[in-house]
Amino acid sequence: MPGPDPKKLERLITSSGRIKDPGPIPGVLESMADHASRRGLPNGFIEHAVNEALSTADPEAALNRLVRILVMIEDPAFHSLLEDPDGLKSLLAILGYSNYLSSLILRSPADYVWLMRDVGLSGKRTLAMMQKELAGAMGSSADMEGATRALRRNKYREMLRIGVRDLLGAATLVETVHDISNLAEASIDGAVTRVTDILREKHGTPVYDPGGNITRPGKFSVLGLGKLGGEELNYSSDVDLLYVYSSHEGATTGRLSASGGYRDSIDNHRFFVKTGEMVTKLLNDRTEDGFVFRVDLRLRPEGESGEIAYSLASLEVYYQSWGRTTDRLALLKAKPVGGFRRLGEEFIGLMEPFVYRKHLDYSALEEVGALKEKIDIHTGAAREGINDVKLGRGGIREIEFLVQSLQLINGGRNPVIRGRNTLQSIDRLMRNGYLTERDAESLSSAYIFLRTVEHRVQLVEERQTHTLPANQESLEKLAFAMGYSREGVGDWKSFEHALGKFTGMVQDSFDRLFFRSKVPFTEVFEEHVKLMSDDLSYEEAITEMKSLGFTDPETGYRNLLLLRDGPEFGHFPDSCRDLLRRIAPRLLDEL
Repeated sequence: MPGPDPKKLERLITSSGRIKDPGPIPGVLESMADHASRRGLPNGFIEHAVNEALSTADPEAALNRLVRILVMIEDPAFHSLLEDPDGLKSLLAILGYSNYLSSLILRSPADYVWLMRDVGLSGKRTLAMMQKELAGAMGSSADMEGATRALRRNKYREMLRIGVRDLLGAATLVETVHDISNLAEASIDGAVTRVTDILREKHGTPVYDPGGNITRPGKFSVLGLGKLGGEELNYSSDVDLLYVYSSHEGATTGRLSASGGYRDSIDNHRFFVKTGEMVTKLLNDRTEDGFVFRVDLRLRPEGESGEIAYSLASLEVYYQSWGRTTDRLALLKAKPVGGFRRLGEEFIGLMEPFVYRKHLDYSALEEVGALKEKIDIHTGAAREGINDVKLGRGGIREIEFLVQSLQLINGGRNPVIRGRNTLQSIDRLMRNGYLTERDAESLSSAYIFLRTVEHRVQLVEERQTHTLPANQESLEKLAFAMGYSREGVGDWKSFEHALGKFTGMVQDSFDRLFFRSKVPFTEVFEEHVKLMSDDLSYEEAITEMKSLGFTDPETGYRNLLLLRDGPEFGHFPDSCRDLLRRIAPRLLDEL
């Protein structure tokens, strides 16, 4: 059979205008034809591959990476996927956008065959399935080295599956973040199991006496915070963890020595600190096989200077005595993700009164607003903050802050609105009257859009980034991957318009919650706050009330004084008066 006409293919590529420098293309096509022939691929393969590559985000990258695959992959099962037109189209769509996913395919072609043949793009995998497969891969022997290797290989196989389904449109954003979170949970749980086995073999079982002369085994639990707790991790997320154990009292039983006695017993605190250290190392350390997840322990009590692991009692004392609003935000999404989960649930139950207060907690709103302003200052000072879909104005962080603030303020009195997941929480807040349908729809659609943008940016190189690319060519590729194209090229202007629309909707909702105004706060304050002071005579106050539009200024002023001072025999403390002075401008504007 005659081979493909190289000149015809070169003209096709040149006329498409999709490749800016077609000079190297003849060599690429020649190498592709040579290796396709060696792999036994059909005669029309090259022409079909070129046509499909020209429909991807980056045709040049797609063709170059396809050549690498033909050169390096010798598996006939993989080559059979290339003979299928749909299979080739899917592969080139991946090669034409994500260097990260392309490298995973080259790293383990068998994983790609497993995905496309055994699991399928429409196949879904549960946490239980992931845990079972990982346990089988890790085996039963107490081998740290084998566990290290198995955890990393499992991570990259699952990330290939998740990323391919996402990029090819076979999974929704909700399914994608849920899958990544399940992968993290299975990995953490597997690491805890292996580390516990190793330490028990060396030091025996930790035990303690809770009272009544009843000895109980000590338990260890891992709490996932932040996006992990909310089951909404992204491709480059750290996992925010908190290690808790049952009691600092007691010690391990030791191990039986050759002489018949027991040795190497250590106190329970040391045992569980070692557990936390080894779990962190097993997940976090980068080896020749990569890493599993970056572990962040800074949300624990006292941050980086705190202990690695804490007993249940010590955590309760800390949070009830010294806990801050930032701690409440951290615990809002807490979820047991490894070890003895019932201990984790017990901890969450103990923290409920701390996280969700029974009274309306507007001080938390103020503190969250101040924290967000600090982030605004930081990102505003950095060039990349301008196009940061996470930390920039109208970004993902503002949606999260808004939702979590409403939960902190109102969750104590209305438990129905509590929740870890952002999209689910938006729906609960709307159904219970804390968000309008319009705001809920705006926030949900913006969250899905912005998180999808975040994923597309991260899938290029598996970089821990939330900023848009700096150059026009990369921006066009991003727009193409987001579904914005015109005449086969990424339409950056249309994408930019959509991005502005979604961030604008978030800004509007966020500004309404945090009382932001185009008029400087000090100007509004000075205009109205005198009504809340003792400086005005009664007649002057009534005149001011009339100027503000009150039809019954006497009653209105009496009510303001009641708000300011409290009832006659129950005056408010100074702190209440100070708070009222601060909200008075907004209150009077709204009235």
